[in-house]
Amino acid sequence: MVGTVAELDQSRRRSVEVRVKLSQGLSDEFSAIAEARGLLPATLAATALGEYVERHRQQASITRMVALDASKRMSGVFTDPDKLAKIMSAALAEPSVVALINDIKAPEV
Repeated sequence: MVGTVAELDQSRRRSVEVRVKLSQGLSDEFSAIAEARGLLPATLAATALGEYVERHRQQASITRMVALDASKRMSGVFTDPDKLAKIMSAALAEPSVVALINDIKAPEV
């Protein structure tokens, strides 16, 4: 954990350079947005990248939670023979599922 104000300030400094090439039109538009917000284009770019990374982290976390939840729900179905039989019966009563099964080709021996 950061202890002093100087250490905190140091931890917030940008120290890695990332170069991007933009079309002139996009660069002009980006610079205009930065100027309207009272920022340098590099500061706005650093902020935008930070926000993107945070959204990506949040989305990955949500995806993991959904996958875990689905896994828990499915494990309950596959370990209970009555639930599995009920689902299989419903699936086999569905014409589109039967058509998919019929389209599966057996491996040649």
